[in-house]
Amino acid sequence: MLRFRRVLPLWVAVAWLVGCGPQPTPEVVVPQGFEPTQVTPDASDVTFKMAISGRPRTLDPGLATDNQSAQIVRNTFEGLMSFDREAGPIRYGVAHNYTLSEDGRVYTFELRDTTWSDGTPLTAQDFVYAWKRVLYPSTASEYAWLLTDIARIKGADELNTGRDNGEPLGVVALDDRTLQVTLDEPVAFFLDLVAFPTFAPIPSRADQDGVAWNDAGTWISNGPFVLDLGSSPNRFVLSRNDQYWDLENVGLAHVEISVFEDDDTRIAAFDAGDLDWTGPQPLPMLELQSLAARREFRQDATLAVEYLVFNTAFGPLSDQRVREAIDLAIDRNAIVTGTLGGEGQPAYGFVPPIPGYPASAEHGHGNPEYGSTDADKARGLLREAGFPNGAGFPTLHYLYPSSNSNAKRVGELIKKQLAETLSIELSLDGKPLIEVLDTMQKHDFELARAAWVADFVDPISFLGVWASNSQQNDAGWKNSEYDALLLKASKVQDRGARYELYKNAESILDQDVPVSPLYFKSQTYLLGSDVEGFAPHKLDVHLLKYVKKRHE
Repeated sequence: MLRFRRVLPLWVAVAWLVGCGPQPTPEVVVPQGFEPTQVTPDASDVTFKMAISGRPRTLDPGLATDNQSAQIVRNTFEGLMSFDREAGPIRYGVAHNYTLSEDGRVYTFELRDTTWSDGTPLTAQDFVYAWKRVLYPSTASEYAWLLTDIARIKGADELNTGRDNGEPLGVVALDDRTLQVTLDEPVAFFLDLVAFPTFAPIPSRADQDGVAWNDAGTWISNGPFVLDLGSSPNRFVLSRNDQYWDLENVGLAHVEISVFEDDDTRIAAFDAGDLDWTGPQPLPMLELQSLAARREFRQDATLAVEYLVFNTAFGPLSDQRVREAIDLAIDRNAIVTGTLGGEGQPAYGFVPPIPGYPASAEHGHGNPEYGSTDADKARGLLREAGFPNGAGFPTLHYLYPSSNSNAKRVGELIKKQLAETLSIELSLDGKPLIEVLDTMQKHDFELARAAWVADFVDPISFLGVWASNSQQNDAGWKNSEYDALLLKASKVQDRGARYELYKNAESILDQDVPVSPLYFKSQTYLLGSDVEGFAPHKLDVHLLKYVKKRHE
């Protein structure tokens, strides 16, 4: 997902499938509460204040794709399963038990006896309705591919593409408290998927009645918090959901989420005591050295990549030679060691290092013999494309979120590198984050800075973005061989063989260059010294139900 989301240690969310045959039962943690660590015993007056870098695009779990929306959706809705406080085994959410068929294709979930925030019962039918809604073409959910191509739910692709072959969707409410899901193929990380916001239920009766259930005045959700009437476009107030099944372990009464589109203002607000967490937006690199000396400073490893995306339908960028020339002219080592002050790791492939997956440096532009830059080859490719020494090449516009000072600094360095190596002029075009996301979705851009954080720990979480039918494919790039490899991999149960297919697909991505990976990043932030229960997470997922605050 989540756009605008080093070498990582081993992290295992489920027991990964390593061979054919029946699926092993993935490890699941049953929530047992928390040991008190001198936290506030009464949450009635405890407020946690955090920042986001732009306005959320939506508060609908079926439509949310950006990190700003996710901060609210993840904390107000809950799916069948839930992420752990740390990057450990998956936990039960609305489900309290499940069984898995011997062939690994049929999951039967038993749901808790719980309700929506308005007191109405939450039933299995709410999940059926929500998942169908994500798949309907009229919904235009950018994450529908998670249900069709990744989760491999039976009949999902037919529903999503409007091809009615009479086969029912493999999501059935056996009764109010039992949901059965049938897959076309076993999926090793299926339980991780259903913890993702796209798989959350929505209040089906309210939606059918036309109730604006995701507006503050008529808000209905099932997570630990609900959206409060005190919210505004730049400030979102969440209040504890008194109907939540695990209410006794929610340590906050309120969460205030404020929009800060300027790094200096955000840090000043933290210093003034107006923020407990500077939020998911990384700290500005210009100030990182001084901020790193503070006791509130945190730096967490994440499965994330920063990259440039080319609009492959735009003029000269439709030529692979031009895209490759730009890619080869970029010195990633200079970005990391200079602009970023050593934070992060140069990226020569789109997929960050994942246990068991061949390192991205083993193929394509990351080959050690290839090097991070090749000025002579870059100039030659540009000359072949009809632009010798950059002659006749139009000014390129680099789109980036104005709230992200790091993206601006990286853009300034790339501008210098392209001018020196290719005589190409780059114009920096900073816009509010919500405008950047909308502009990219409409393909109304030339070159844009973007970031991607894994939704789950598997290469397909990155490679699936660039499938031809992915609504998050902002490059507009299509390659039938790439698509075929991803489809073939989805049907392979042996992890080694599946990862080899992914590696071959990534090589095609690398050779065609619809994107130019820049660096794999970590997450930096400031966290109040009185905050408890806030832990590092590889997927940058922070569920605030686990957060508490100590007595001052």
